[in-house]
Amino acid sequence: MISYKSVYLPSPLEKMPTTFFNISRSSSAFFSAFFNLLISICSSLRPIISIMILPPLKAGLLRHLLSLEGSKSSSIAASFTEFFNLDNSTAIFLNSSSNTLCFILVKFKITFQICSIKCLYSKVATPVIGNYNNRKAYHINYKREWESGWAQKRIDSLLSIAPVLRDGGTIHLDAWIARESEGHGESKTLEIEYQKKVADYWLSKGIDPTTEWVMDYMRGRVPYYWHFNRRTQQDYMNDPARLVTGGHLNPDLKQSEFDLEFLFGTSMYGENIFPRKPAAIVQNEWISDFNRDFYLNFLQYAFLNRLTRLRVDGKGKSRVAYYDHNVEVSMGDSTVRQQDLLLRNHNTVFFPIVWQEEKQIGLYSNKAQLLKRKLPKEWDGVHTVTLYKVDAVGLQAVGEVNIVNGTFQLRMEGGIPYLIKPKD
Repeated sequence: MISYKSVYLPSPLEKMPTTFFNISRSSSAFFSAFFNLLISICSSLRPIISIMILPPLKAGLLRHLLSLEGSKSSSIAASFTEFFNLDNSTAIFLNSSSNTLCFILVKFKITFQICSIKCLYSKVATPVIGNYNNRKAYHINYKREWESGWAQKRIDSLLSIAPVLRDGGTIHLDAWIARESEGHGESKTLEIEYQKKVADYWLSKGIDPTTEWVMDYMRGRVPYYWHFNRRTQQDYMNDPARLVTGGHLNPDLKQSEFDLEFLFGTSMYGENIFPRKPAAIVQNEWISDFNRDFYLNFLQYAFLNRLTRLRVDGKGKSRVAYYDHNVEVSMGDSTVRQQDLLLRNHNTVFFPIVWQEEKQIGLYSNKAQLLKRKLPKEWDGVHTVTLYKVDAVGLQAVGEVNIVNGTFQLRMEGGIPYLIKPKD
């Protein structure tokens, strides 16, 4: 197995400004970006104008840096190595990092000739963009990651150690976002072009990449987004579900048009329901909430995604979405119908399980009731069905139900998912 050592060394990048200047990480990032711009503007001035807004460095570091000769810029790496007791690769990283050198250049009036633009805008000057599980998160420069061949190597290596990814045919790339790289002088538009190359590389391996937030420029490349916000009704009509679909509309983004979830279907997150502690998993207290979200969302979502969207009539809460195979979704009365079949009535659902080859229908309601539903035409000739309850273990057969005049009838419990199959 091939092992790779990333050039993106996180800790030194923030250690220098935050520790020795006694400022926060956000202030460090702000000053770094500001000084990058300032040095570019003042590059013709000798020496660079000093901006005296930073607290003094520790005395030992101050004496060490002031002893450097202007003609020996390469000795900066050696100085870092000796003073901080760092390995050479880390010292070189610090030498190249604009987030470190911008402070030093301005504070100590080191002339512009000491460190060239290449040093300031290096390949490894990567800003901290967040924190995940108490670990710093850094953004990768897509252009350099691709041109260096590391993107391709990492993908190939992952597929070699996890060949099951090929069987699944998909991989989720979380937080896969393009950003401007100020330190490299590269625009977001340029980064997007290299982000597309990575997507195309995954596709060339027979694997669909999915990601977190909708990126319109990835149309035809990314078929699924975890958060499906920023989509309009017209977007749904322009892009069929077989081209692009999504998990759910993030409820934190209040400006989203959440009514679209009913008109066109929505999946569920699950992660905010499934417990993180093993003991809670065993207790099964989460199952009822999971069942509710799955049956009231995913069954309709999967059913509608296989149909062709024809048009939407009406406005606001009075809209009706029309699909092929005579399917109508009405917001006004919260129903889904297929001719004379009532597939949904508010929070009671009776949908065919379309991802299974054999005939199956899933039914669920959040309240107990006597349910009567006509069966689809494909079920003609079925006289008896086997009734199952669905739990964390699987399907539990609970009896048989006779079909009378093509109609299924059941006194069902509220909050319990059921499934019916034709009796063998």
